[in-house]
Amino acid sequence: MTDINKCSLLETLIGRGDHIQIVDGRLKIKPLSGKPIPKQWLADKGENITREIAKLYDLGVYVFDSYSTGHYGEHNSAGVTLQFVNITTGEQCHVTFNAELKRIRIRGKAKKGSSLPKGQFRIGKQHKFYKFWLATKLRLPPRLSSFHDYMGNLKPLYFVPSVDNKNKVIDKIVPLLNINHTEILKRLMNNEAYSNQTNNIQQPYNKHTNMPYSDIAQPHEYKALSGDVTTCSTNYELSKQGSAVISIPLPDINTNKRPEEQTTDEWINDWEQA
Repeated sequence: MTDINKCSLLETLIGRGDHIQIVDGRLKIKPLSGKPIPKQWLADKGENITREIAKLYDLGVYVFDSYSTGHYGEHNSAGVTLQFVNITTGEQCHVTFNAELKRIRIRGKAKKGSSLPKGQFRIGKQHKFYKFWLATKLRLPPRLSSFHDYMGNLKPLYFVPSVDNKNKVIDKIVPLLNINHTEILKRLMNNEAYSNQTNNIQQPYNKHTNMPYSDIAQPHEYKALSGDVTTCSTNYELSKQGSAVISIPLPDINTNKRPEEQTTDEWINDWEQA
């Protein structure tokens, strides 16, 4: 297997029979138990699970970090710059979009043509930023002049941008990470090498492309994970009896540790106790 923790949270969840995939940049976990996942638990641990998937496939997976507005280039063009951070290495990259930074109408004492407050910007449907936002499948703001209030909605998404040697994103319609549960399971079981041609894992946005998620609507089908996977502290073994998947339950653990200080078993216990 690749260089990930043998007692990783990803392997533990897969071993329990939970269904894990990333669809349009969003981490999806469907517990075998049917118990709902606490939002805070997912917020605390979701990036760790995705980081393990990124390492498993040696992928450069990024999250949105921040944005700024300003004037760029030799023509001093107004725009908005988005900063992304690699969840595995911490490396940063950026992409800049054209945007309007001046008012188009009088508002209170502010005159038409005056500068918008710091951090605010306006775009139209013809702007590349508008197309970028549509590709994320996030809900549009009620007004195209209010995107600055909704930029935080980008934070839960996982992107797989192509980056040049100056840390600049090449394709401004930044692709979202897509990898289904079957691919993750195969990688864990067979140590399959990542291929840039694997459409289920990394697919640039294309409005004419239908992503194949054939396993989403299918019932859970698991095989016993063997080899290094069973060296985890949970030491799980999966077996099928009829349509049921049986795994060794986790020990009862009480902890008040911070998420980054907890073991895999303690993280899982937080979920069970929530």
